[in-house]
Amino acid sequence: MYPKSFIYFGVLHGIAVMLIVVRFTSGWGRWLWLAGGVAIAMKFIASYAHSYWAGAGFLNDPAFNWLGLISRKPITEDYVPLLPWLGVMWWGMAAGQWVLQRRLHWVNRSSIPAATAPLAWLGRWSLSWYMLHQPVLIGLLMAVAALKTFK
Repeated sequence: MYPKSFIYFGVLHGIAVMLIVVRFTSGWGRWLWLAGGVAIAMKFIASYAHSYWAGAGFLNDPAFNWLGLISRKPITEDYVPLLPWLGVMWWGMAAGQWVLQRRLHWVNRSSIPAATAPLAWLGRWSLSWYMLHQPVLIGLLMAVAALKTFK
């Protein structure tokens, strides 16, 4: 579909690597809040480093793009680097642990309002919906383009 570029570290790659890292660091407890903040701050620190230190240019090399410490986006159609998004996932893990320890009643299945039940169902099948939406969307766009040629 995009002959001049390819996806080499997109959403699925990022999610897979970050889920593994978050799983192995889930025992950090409250330190996950700090780790998340540091991961997010590293993105901004790298931007500053690129502006004032020529030696940071190696981070733009394709071998390091997956880290996210770049000064320019690589040529790709889908790019989700570890930083800053690993920090967001660490915050999510920390928030989830906090809820399970202190507000377990918030996640009680019987307390889900009936109006939000479809959202809960979508959430339980989120990867399937993610994988399905692109071929469906592209197919619909192709059908619209084909219909326009018949006018």
